[in-house]
Amino acid sequence: MPTDHTDESHTTLASWALAIERALLSLGYDPEPLFVQAGIDRSLINNSEARIATTSMWALWRSAIDKTQDDAFGITVAEHVFPTHLNALLFAIQSSESLREIIERLIRYSSVVSTVINLVLIEDKSTQQAKLRFISLAQDNNRPLAPFDAFLAIAVQNIRDIMALGDDAISEINLSRPQPKNVERFYSFFRNAITFNSEYNELVFPLTLLDMKLAASNANIARIHDQLLDDQLKKLQQKNYTLKVKEVILDCLPGSGINQEIIAKRLNMSVRNLHRKLSEEESSFKIILDAVRQDLAIHYLKSSGMSITDVTYSLGFVDQSSFSRAFKRWTGLSPSQFRKQD
Repeated sequence: MPTDHTDESHTTLASWALAIERALLSLGYDPEPLFVQAGIDRSLINNSEARIATTSMWALWRSAIDKTQDDAFGITVAEHVFPTHLNALLFAIQSSESLREIIERLIRYSSVVSTVINLVLIEDKSTQQAKLRFISLAQDNNRPLAPFDAFLAIAVQNIRDIMALGDDAISEINLSRPQPKNVERFYSFFRNAITFNSEYNELVFPLTLLDMKLAASNANIARIHDQLLDDQLKKLQQKNYTLKVKEVILDCLPGSGINQEIIAKRLNMSVRNLHRKLSEEESSFKIILDAVRQDLAIHYLKSSGMSITDVTYSLGFVDQSSFSRAFKRWTGLSPSQFRKQD
């Protein structure tokens, strides 16, 4: 399997894909083939509330980095993110009263951007330092590094701008990633002292800056955007039957007998109730099964030595011709054509 099943349940705002598209276009690359390879519908990326499976986003990131041959591509993507791409999060932190409020909002609302990352604030009075630690919830140790680079770049740039202290706003940047080949891009963007191969991903601040009053703060504006973000969190927490069905399907694969009855029984509910719950989330068993198979098929053909026959049966198809028809519907290519293009 490409990842632990828990990775399959994580989602990311579709607008991240829009930023990737804009970054690719700025470098002269056609994003369309990369979206096809990742199994991402480009019609979603202009929908401010649409979400994409994080594993599909990772596939897009990997394809983009392969195409650009730039392991600092995440920074380029960060430079192509509009404030509106991250829902109301950037507007909320830009109107925060203090660095502490900025960090509290990042911690509370980061899942609106992506559910795969968690943030923690650590205050150390003995060293007079505050650390904002970024913790990945992903189980896949081979996940791409660029998405975190992009998230970190956006956080650093906005904290600098809001606090109006330049490089003094952040005293250290610690990254668990290995030193990139394009290390000069990191140094020129972040400017602060960067340590690679660190135990944690974290930003370090002087403790005295946490509660410093910020000139651009506006409690009324912050409150408005907090409400918008709270509404998004509520919707995100409610939209969980799609993810539950996806996890059950993954547990049932390989197997050609997957159907709504089996899924409903595993979830201790009737087929009718499951259908209603999924309809409320603008989804269905067929849509979810198709998406899971598509994501796994693309991964297996790109990243494993499995034969097409093995891929066919691991995804629950009854024969290779059925799998080939489905794969051509997803990508416009047969499985063998898709594998040869890499």
